[in-house]
Amino acid sequence: MPSFPSGLVRILAFCLAISLGYHPALAGTKKFGPFSFEESDPSIITLTGEIDLYSALNFRRALHASQKAKLLVLDSIGGAVQMALLIADDVHERRVSTIIPKGKGCYSACAFIFLAGVERQVDGELGVHQISSESNDLVSAQLSISDIIDMLARFDTPAEVMTTMFKTLPSQMHVFSSEEIGRYKLNRKNQATASNEPIPAPPTVTLGGSITINGKLR
Repeated sequence: MPSFPSGLVRILAFCLAISLGYHPALAGTKKFGPFSFEESDPSIITLTGEIDLYSALNFRRALHASQKAKLLVLDSIGGAVQMALLIADDVHERRVSTIIPKGKGCYSACAFIFLAGVERQVDGELGVHQISSESNDLVSAQLSISDIIDMLARFDTPAEVMTTMFKTLPSQMHVFSSEEIGRYKLNRKNQATASNEPIPAPPTVTLGGSITINGKLR
């Protein structure tokens, strides 16, 4: 049985609670834009939805309110690139782990946040593509790409992941296969805290609806 990052243990209980019909509102939910956490367990923050121009500030508000954040659960189509990079920087500096649960996805700019995790786990879908903008300002575009490369290098992101990202058109989405996830070592556990005991995979979470990806700056 495979060994998963030790910092992700709490997500097992989280997924199990969802599968058993747990309703977050009943436990007291703190919400900050697309970020939320349950008062019963402030160590787990969830990102659900699009990353907008206020998301970086809202994430800091969530971190301040939680005081114990250890895990960021991701389910997002992406959004504002610069905001995602700021969130990723906070995740990296605070040594927060990241996970994409089965049945959920982290696409486009959300991928920067996932890759920042001190421990990270893909059970759902991780998708990347080029950034895009309605502006034809080549200088600004190159500066944005420079920021992305600089940040991803800090997270020890494999070169193959960045190459795939920059080769995929904005109107398309490259979702990493199970084979690629293993080959590029996208799952990562913190060797300083990793447990020798294998952790069982979380139960399947069935979600309704679908996700549509467009070509806007993401």
